[in-house]
Amino acid sequence: MLALGSAFTSTVLGTLLGYGLHRFRNRHATGWLSHGPSLIIYTPIIMPSIVFGIAELIFFNLVHNATGLLAAGLQTMIIAHITFQVPYVALTVVARLAGLDPNLFDAANDLYADAVKSFLHLTLPVVRPAIIGGFLLGITLSIDDFTISFFTAGPGSVTLPIYIYSAIARKGVTPEINAIGTLVIVTVIVLALAHFFITRHRDRAGQFSTRREAT
Repeated sequence: MLALGSAFTSTVLGTLLGYGLHRFRNRHATGWLSHGPSLIIYTPIIMPSIVFGIAELIFFNLVHNATGLLAAGLQTMIIAHITFQVPYVALTVVARLAGLDPNLFDAANDLYADAVKSFLHLTLPVVRPAIIGGFLLGITLSIDDFTISFFTAGPGSVTLPIYIYSAIARKGVTPEINAIGTLVIVTVIVLALAHFFITRHRDRAGQFSTRREAT
């Protein structure tokens, strides 16, 4: 629930943020005005996880004491994970859009496409691989995270890394922990092999179609 919820939300927000940074950047600005917004995005990435987690904990405690909202639990963990996942998605989308010819947007305007149609029919198809990659990256980061989850979790919200840490702290390495580790490793290997064979099949299909058109 945590991984899927935070990854989906961060993918939507990160895609819009990346599109906005690329589409509405000021090409004539210099210094901070040209790089400031992009530098702000890097802050959650370069900041140590323990500092980020403590900052999130302090913020949620202040909000909870003032309003009674955002009690430590699943909702605070989702918000915290979204906070550090959005920059990864945004940077992935920006990198994808950087290779896009800017004249295509002018061509879309010449064909009477407004901003919404240009985004739906031009931008989204181009950045679809980056969106899918950002979503999968968000799931991976969420499942892998321990420090930020540890500081923002509540009594009833336990992620897999927190569960493993608590189990090892109480009983040491047990057969249950070994089984969990084995399942994770096997799952990663299966997904990697599936991606390899699917990619190879797609490449072969593309080469076959190209040869067929050439003949």
